[in-house]
Amino acid sequence: MLGRLLPALLVLAAAAEARVENLPKRYYQLNQRCQEVAQLLARADGRSVYDLFVPQFRADIPYARFDSALTAWFRGRRLIRVKSRLIDVRGLGGHASTFVYFKGEADYNYVYQSWLYTADGWRLLWLSNIMGQNMQFGNKDSHALAQVAQAALDHLASPDGMGSIKAGLALPETVVAVWPAPGMSFRSDYRPVRTLTPASEAVRMPKVPFYFRFSQIRVLGDLATCAVDVKPTKWRRLSSLRSPHSLQLFFDRKNGDWLLNSSGKKW
Repeated sequence: MLGRLLPALLVLAAAAEARVENLPKRYYQLNQRCQEVAQLLARADGRSVYDLFVPQFRADIPYARFDSALTAWFRGRRLIRVKSRLIDVRGLGGHASTFVYFKGEADYNYVYQSWLYTADGWRLLWLSNIMGQNMQFGNKDSHALAQVAQAALDHLASPDGMGSIKAGLALPETVVAVWPAPGMSFRSDYRPVRTLTPASEAVRMPKVPFYFRFSQIRVLGDLATCAVDVKPTKWRRLSSLRSPHSLQLFFDRKNGDWLLNSSGKKW
């Protein structure tokens, strides 16, 4: 019996080894980075965690501010166990879950790691529940932010862009884009565009089934990330999009233009 099974087992083992070897190298590199963050948190080594962030974060956020946030998160508690699990790699983005256990607490503390693949390899973008929303970075160049937003709309308003949101989704007759400040004017080669602000979207929304809202853009040297919310309106019955969708896009700056690099996570 064993003689008959052995060749089959060897074939399965070889196939499994081939699959492991064919997995993207970036996945393994990010997994190592995620485990490194877990070890650094276990040692309360805030300086080394800080050094793993993208350069723009370190340029905009001084170490003392990050260290203060990390100290506030620890609250004098003693960490006894920490583990990380890589969730996925999507485009230039990577995400991981970290579970932190403190002495005397029955439940774990959750930290969500967000990463960006750069020319220097994987760099941290965010650590949820440690960093607060007031710790923003890469959002001071308003001209570059507007350029990235326009590039994102160019992609989303194209046939390929519609398909990346939901298969079979049709572009409305009027594209509506919501920008956080007045004075922005988007354009599209496919449809007329109406630009609104959050203050005006409720009262000036045309009769469209859904619209685009730019929720977060970061310009990080020659890379940029852009998160877009695709939100249905009260006329959603005119479309196959019945619930809000969000997606992340990554862009490269080449010769002064922002070009789509890849799509990231959807939620």
